[in-house]
Amino acid sequence: MSVDFSDEWLRRQIREFNRDIPRIRLPITLLLEMDTPYVETIGGERHYFDRKELRELAEMLPGELLDRLRLPLVFKRSLEVGESLYFLDGGEVEVEVLKKLVGLSYIPSRGRQYYTYKPIISKLISRFPSIVVIGVI
Repeated sequence: MSVDFSDEWLRRQIREFNRDIPRIRLPITLLLEMDTPYVETIGGERHYFDRKELRELAEMLPGELLDRLRLPLVFKRSLEVGESLYFLDGGEVEVEVLKKLVGLSYIPSRGRQYYTYKPIISKLISRFPSIVVIGVI
């Protein structure tokens, strides 16, 4: 009986941690056109973007990435692998953007699941806090 309670409690906690995950990501080009750029979160709130960060990011990216990038970048920390490992929720476009933003030539992966480490996430958030969201899996 206590196993069922603890499983349900853990599911509720994870759901609460992930309230800030976007319901849908929007193209950076659309966000730049908005007066107040934001996306709706799973929790029903709004995640706002800093226009200055969006412009700086757009200036850094080549056109082929800019046209395909959807924001925010979402990283999920797994409770099973430790606190320093973060999985990138996305594909090749997000990987290329991450490499460009933090100056790396390689992002490790397990199959098609890309991941990075806490110091990289910290560096990214310190420079572009509004374009990153952290969740838990």
